[in-house]
Amino acid sequence: MTFIASFFKERRAMNKILAAHIRDDGTVQTILEHLLGTANLSKKFGQVFGGGEHAYLCGLLHDIGKYSEKFQKRIYQGGNKVDHSTAGAVEINKAVAQIGFLLSYCIAGHHTGLPDGGSFADSADEPTLNGRLKRVLESYEHYRRDINLELFSIKPLLPIRPLGKAGFSVSFYIRMLFSCLVDSDFQDTEGFMEGDKGRGSFSLIDDLNHGEL
Repeated sequence: MTFIASFFKERRAMNKILAAHIRDDGTVQTILEHLLGTANLSKKFGQVFGGGEHAYLCGLLHDIGKYSEKFQKRIYQGGNKVDHSTAGAVEINKAVAQIGFLLSYCIAGHHTGLPDGGSFADSADEPTLNGRLKRVLESYEHYRRDINLELFSIKPLLPIRPLGKAGFSVSFYIRMLFSCLVDSDFQDTEGFMEGDKGRGSFSLIDDLNHGEL
């Protein structure tokens, strides 16, 4: 088989099932399944403090970088790590008027922690959020087959009551959204990878408070 024939055979195979995770038994969780699972959990967590809409969108876009051919090659064949977090940060920054940049903190840092914002003068090789948003990324355009951002109408407002100059309130809100995203991403991934085993049984908070173990 020629190199070109092998390449296109490999590409067709990858396009057949775009995987987010693969269990040891070969079972595949598609990217869309993972995005929707994470988004729904994140929304559930975020609704408690009025951030459900923003939390959902963060979950929906957090791993769209996995649609890149380079990531699919890595997950199926191994290889170097691929930046799959920045893509979602870029898209949410463009999709949500005025506050998209704030929401992009959550996605950019969902594996490594919230990044420093930096400044608009930062170059693409800087690890700051401003720098990362300028990076040239592997193409992840296939995400548009599954997700149509034009269907979303996100209000350019944060559901918070500003304290002082509002800096603390905004910062705290972003950290709350970040927590929703990280927890939901982990739980959805764990739920898939563990299969039917799921999480173990734990004592309720009320039982712990009353020493009823």
